[in-house]
This record gives sequence, structure tokens and C-alpha cells, in this order.
Amino acid sequence: QRDKCCYVCYTTKDLEEHHCFEGSANRELSEKWGMKVWLCAHHHRDSRYGVHFNKDFERSLKETAQRIFEVRFPDEDFVEIFGQNYIDEELEKERIKEWNKTHKKKKSGWSRYR
Repeated sequence: QRDKCCYVCYTTKDLEEHHCFEGSANRELSEKWGMKVWLCAHHHRDSRYGVHFNKDFERSLKETAQRIFEVRFPDEDFVEIFGQNYIDEELEKERIKEWNKTHKKKKSGWSRYR
């Protein structure tokens, strides 16, 4: 994250640093590899919306962090370093299938004249 603002709502008030991967070992790895985001107190600690209480939000951040890691460090093995794969392969296949449906190339009228 480049800007110091909440990753979710972009506020610059009451910011707290969130390590994407918890536990003492993974927290250190998050620090080492830069797998951290800024969150406002609401999105960090709130019992309804905060990442520490909202499992879907937490999972989404971990998946995004893994994807960013794999782009930034293509020669490193994320699963070997962090001990787990956070990308849901079945969900990924469905997302690709949906994307392909909505972005399918349509035949142009010009093709019949070629």
C-alpha cells in the first residue's frame, strides 16, 4: 500500500497498521515482506466490520496479499514461506469463467469481408 490511508475507506484518521498474516512467526514475515496495510480503527477493530472479526474480510486481505507477494517476488514460494495458500482455486476458476463470459469477443461485421 503506497498511501497512508485506510485500505477500505481511504480515511487518514485513526490509522492502525495491520499485518496481513497473524501469529508471531507470520507477523514477522508480514513485516519482512511488507505484507501490511493501513486500516482505520473501524475497519481494524470494530466488532462488526473490523478485519479481526470479519472472516470474509480477513480472507480477502490475505488472498490479495498473496497475489501481490507473487507479483512482487516471482522467484519466491509464498506457500513455503507463509505455510498456506490463501487463493481459493475453485473460486478462481469461477471468476475466470465469469470474466470470459462477459468479455467474450464478438464477431465484427467486417470479418465476413476478409
